[in-house]
Amino acid sequence: RRFNRHNFYEALSHALRVPVSATTEWERFAVGIERTKSDFDAWAAHVDGMNTDYHREAEAILSAVMLPEIATSYNSNFCTPPSLDSTATRDMHRRVKHEILPCYYDSALEEAI
Repeated sequence: RRFNRHNFYEALSHALRVPVSATTEWERFAVGIERTKSDFDAWAAHVDGMNTDYHREAEAILSAVMLPEIATSYNSNFCTPPSLDSTATRDMHRRVKHEILPCYYDSALEEAI
């Protein structure tokens, strides 16, 4: 399934197999991520192979969602990826780790119950 850059909310939901309305935290994340789309485009292209202390699963999720679009994009003018120490990058990891992943696990738990 091709990534829809105009509906990032739906694409992330599809990639994680989590209903888009699963939690208010998920909705907040989706809105926030739309506002920093260019940062995600550039940063996700450089995630693979980086040594970081951040949550590797969060990186894997972002890469899985973003890399297909980056690889097939006709627009090669991505902004410079933020450094791993930048506020933008820390915020991305925080949101994925504390908002997306808990939503993902909560969803799996609900299904198991």
